[in-house]
Amino acid sequence: MDRMPTYAICAKCGEYFGNTAKVPCPKCGSYKFKIVFNTANNYSGSVAVSASNSSAFEAISYAKNMLSSIAFSDPKRAPFVEPIIEKLDVAAEAVKKQEIELARSQKTDWAEYEKKVEEYRGLLSKSAEEPEFQKFFENNPVFLESKVKTSIPKASLGGEDYPDFFMILHDSSHLIVEIEKPAVKLFTQMGDPKAEFTHAQQ
Repeated sequence: MDRMPTYAICAKCGEYFGNTAKVPCPKCGSYKFKIVFNTANNYSGSVAVSASNSSAFEAISYAKNMLSSIAFSDPKRAPFVEPIIEKLDVAAEAVKKQEIELARSQKTDWAEYEKKVEEYRGLLSKSAEEPEFQKFFENNPVFLESKVKTSIPKASLGGEDYPDFFMILHDSSHLIVEIEKPAVKLFTQMGDPKAEFTHAQQ
Protein backbone atom coordinates (compact mmCIF):
# COMPACT_ATOMS: atom_id res chain seq x y z
CA MET A 1 0.00 0.00 0.00
CA ASP A 2 1.45 3.36 -1.05
CA ARG A 3 1.98 6.07 1.49
CA MET A 4 0.85 9.65 1.06
CA PRO A 5 3.53 12.34 0.97
CA THR A 6 4.35 14.17 4.21
CA TYR A 7 2.05 17.06 4.98
CA ALA A 8 2.45 19.95 7.42
CA ILE A 9 0.42 22.71 8.99
CA CYS A 10 2.04 26.12 8.90
CA ALA A 11 2.57 27.47 12.43
CA LYS A 12 2.09 31.04 11.22
CA CYS A 13 -0.99 31.02 8.98
CA GLY A 14 -2.47 27.52 9.35
CA GLU A 15 -2.04 26.53 5.70
CA TYR A 16 -1.49 22.83 5.03
CA PHE A 17 0.65 21.57 2.16
CA GLY A 18 2.84 18.67 1.04
CA ASN A 19 6.58 18.06 0.71
CA THR A 20 7.83 20.37 3.45
CA ALA A 21 11.47 19.33 3.30
CA LYS A 22 12.68 22.27 1.21
CA VAL A 23 9.61 24.30 0.34
CA PRO A 24 8.27 27.12 2.61
CA CYS A 25 4.58 27.65 3.21
CA PRO A 26 3.08 28.61 -0.16
CA LYS A 27 0.70 31.04 1.51
CA CYS A 28 2.97 33.07 3.82
CA GLY A 29 6.52 31.78 3.15
CA SER A 30 7.14 30.55 6.71
CA TYR A 31 9.41 27.55 7.34
CA LYS A 32 7.88 26.79 10.76
CA PHE A 33 5.43 23.89 10.97
CA LYS A 34 3.36 22.69 13.90
CA ILE A 35 1.66 19.55 12.62
CA VAL A 36 3.09 16.88 10.33
CA PHE A 37 1.38 13.63 9.45
CA ASN A 38 1.70 10.56 7.27
CA THR A 39 -1.35 8.48 6.50
CA ALA A 40 -2.09 5.41 4.44
CA ASN A 41 -4.41 5.32 1.42
CA ASN A 42 -7.22 4.09 3.61
CA TYR A 43 -6.78 7.30 5.69
CA SER A 44 -6.44 5.20 8.84
CA GLY A 45 -2.73 5.76 9.30
CA SER A 46 -1.08 7.42 12.28
CA VAL A 47 -1.09 11.14 12.91
CA ALA A 48 1.75 12.89 14.74
CA VAL A 49 1.00 16.24 16.32
CA SER A 50 4.16 18.19 17.11
CA ALA A 51 2.52 21.01 19.06
CA SER A 52 2.42 20.54 22.83
CA ASN A 53 0.07 23.45 23.53
CA SER A 54 -3.31 22.87 21.94
CA SER A 55 -5.63 25.69 20.89
CA ALA A 56 -8.91 26.03 19.05
CA PHE A 57 -6.97 27.11 15.94
CA GLU A 58 -4.79 23.99 16.06
CA ALA A 59 -7.82 21.76 16.67
CA ILE A 60 -9.52 23.12 13.56
CA SER A 61 -6.30 22.73 11.57
CA TYR A 62 -6.01 19.14 12.79
CA ALA A 63 -9.58 18.38 11.66
CA LYS A 64 -8.94 20.04 8.31
CA ASN A 65 -5.85 17.92 7.74
CA MET A 66 -7.66 14.71 8.60
CA LEU A 67 -10.45 15.54 6.15
CA SER A 68 -7.88 16.44 3.51
CA SER A 69 -6.26 13.03 3.89
CA ILE A 70 -9.68 11.44 3.33
CA ALA A 71 -10.28 13.49 0.19
CA PHE A 72 -6.78 12.66 -1.08
CA SER A 73 -7.00 8.92 -0.47
CA ASP A 74 -10.63 8.47 -1.53
CA PRO A 75 -11.56 10.79 -4.46
CA LYS A 76 -15.17 9.60 -4.33
CA ARG A 77 -15.53 11.26 -0.92
CA ALA A 78 -13.80 14.47 -1.97
CA PRO A 79 -16.99 16.29 -3.17
CA PHE A 80 -18.52 15.75 0.27
CA VAL A 81 -15.42 16.56 2.29
CA GLU A 82 -14.09 19.62 0.46
CA PRO A 83 -17.03 21.94 1.40
CA ILE A 84 -16.41 21.06 5.04
CA ILE A 85 -12.74 21.92 4.63
CA GLU A 86 -13.69 25.30 3.17
CA LYS A 87 -15.93 26.01 6.18
CA LEU A 88 -13.11 24.99 8.51
CA ASP A 89 -10.83 27.47 6.70
CA VAL A 90 -13.32 30.24 7.48
CA ALA A 91 -13.62 29.07 11.08
CA ALA A 92 -9.83 28.92 11.45
CA GLU A 93 -9.48 32.54 10.35
CA ALA A 94 -12.18 33.65 12.80
CA VAL A 95 -10.62 31.72 15.67
CA LYS A 96 -7.16 33.06 14.85
CA LYS A 97 -8.47 36.63 15.08
CA GLN A 98 -10.19 35.86 18.38
CA GLU A 99 -7.01 34.35 19.83
CA ILE A 100 -5.03 37.43 18.78
CA GLU A 101 -7.60 39.69 20.46
CA LEU A 102 -7.52 37.51 23.57
CA ALA A 103 -3.74 37.73 23.75
CA ARG A 104 -3.92 41.52 23.43
CA SER A 105 -6.61 41.68 26.10
CA GLN A 106 -4.57 39.54 28.51
CA LYS A 107 -1.53 41.73 27.93
CA THR A 108 -3.62 44.83 28.63
CA ASP A 109 -5.14 43.25 31.74
CA TRP A 110 -1.70 42.41 33.11
CA ALA A 111 -0.43 45.95 32.49
CA GLU A 112 -3.51 47.33 34.26
CA TYR A 113 -2.94 44.98 37.21
CA GLU A 114 0.67 46.16 37.51
CA LYS A 115 -0.60 49.74 37.71
CA LYS A 116 -2.93 48.73 40.54
CA VAL A 117 -0.05 47.07 42.39
CA GLU A 118 1.99 50.26 42.11
CA GLU A 119 -0.98 52.29 43.34
CA TYR A 120 -1.30 50.01 46.36
CA ARG A 121 2.41 50.24 47.09
CA GLY A 122 2.09 54.01 46.95
CA LEU A 123 -0.62 53.94 49.62
CA LEU A 124 1.56 51.73 51.81
CA SER A 125 4.69 53.82 51.38
CA LYS A 126 2.97 57.06 52.38
CA SER A 127 1.05 55.37 55.19
CA ALA A 128 -2.26 56.57 53.78
CA GLU A 129 -5.32 57.04 55.95
CA GLU A 130 -8.01 54.40 56.17
CA PRO A 131 -10.51 56.16 53.82
CA GLU A 132 -7.93 55.99 51.00
CA PHE A 133 -7.51 52.25 51.50
CA GLN A 134 -11.29 51.87 51.72
CA LYS A 135 -11.71 53.52 48.33
CA PHE A 136 -8.89 51.47 46.80
CA PHE A 137 -10.35 48.16 48.03
CA GLU A 138 -13.83 49.14 46.88
CA ASN A 139 -12.44 49.47 43.36
CA ASN A 140 -10.10 46.46 43.71
CA PRO A 141 -11.66 43.91 46.10
CA VAL A 142 -9.43 41.14 44.74
CA PHE A 143 -6.58 42.72 46.73
CA LEU A 144 -8.46 41.69 49.87
CA GLU A 145 -9.55 38.23 48.72
CA SER A 146 -8.69 36.57 45.40
CA LYS A 147 -11.82 34.38 45.44
CA VAL A 148 -14.25 37.26 45.86
CA LYS A 149 -17.43 37.12 43.77
CA THR A 150 -19.32 40.08 45.26
CA SER A 151 -18.02 42.80 47.56
CA ILE A 152 -20.40 45.07 49.48
CA PRO A 153 -18.78 48.02 51.29
CA LYS A 154 -20.20 49.32 54.56
CA ALA A 155 -23.01 46.78 54.65
CA SER A 156 -25.30 46.87 57.67
CA LEU A 157 -25.55 43.57 59.54
CA GLY A 158 -28.94 43.44 61.20
CA GLY A 159 -29.09 47.22 61.46
CA GLU A 160 -26.17 47.34 63.87
CA ASP A 161 -22.51 47.76 62.93
CA TYR A 162 -21.15 48.42 59.45
CA PRO A 163 -18.03 46.37 58.62
CA ASP A 164 -15.81 47.85 55.94
CA PHE A 165 -16.61 44.99 53.56
CA PHE A 166 -19.03 42.10 53.39
CA MET A 167 -17.83 39.61 50.76
CA ILE A 168 -19.46 36.67 49.03
CA LEU A 169 -16.88 34.23 47.66
CA HIS A 170 -17.12 31.93 44.64
CA ASP A 171 -17.68 28.91 46.88
CA SER A 172 -20.74 30.74 48.37
CA SER A 173 -18.98 31.30 51.70
CA HIS A 174 -18.94 34.76 53.31
CA LEU A 175 -16.15 36.97 54.58
CA ILE A 176 -16.41 40.05 56.81
CA VAL A 177 -13.49 42.47 56.49
CA GLU A 178 -12.55 45.34 58.79
CA ILE A 179 -9.50 47.27 57.60
CA GLU A 180 -7.05 49.44 59.51
CA LYS A 181 -4.27 51.55 58.08
CA PRO A 182 -0.87 49.76 58.01
CA ALA A 183 0.70 52.07 60.62
CA VAL A 184 -1.72 50.87 63.28
CA LYS A 185 -0.24 48.30 65.67
CA LEU A 186 -2.79 45.70 66.66
CA PHE A 187 -0.87 44.10 69.56
CA THR A 188 1.19 45.32 72.47
CA GLN A 189 4.76 44.18 73.05
CA MET A 190 3.33 41.60 75.46
CA GLY A 191 1.14 40.21 72.69
CA ASP A 192 -2.12 41.54 74.03
CA PRO A 193 -4.67 42.98 71.55
CA LYS A 194 -4.79 46.76 71.46
CA ALA A 195 -7.94 48.88 71.35
CA GLU A 196 -7.85 49.13 67.54
CA PHE A 197 -7.91 45.36 67.26
CA THR A 198 -10.71 45.00 69.78
CA HIS A 199 -12.74 47.67 68.01
CA ALA A 200 -12.33 45.92 64.65
CA GLN A 201 -13.28 42.60 66.20
CA GLN A 202 -16.41 44.06 67.74
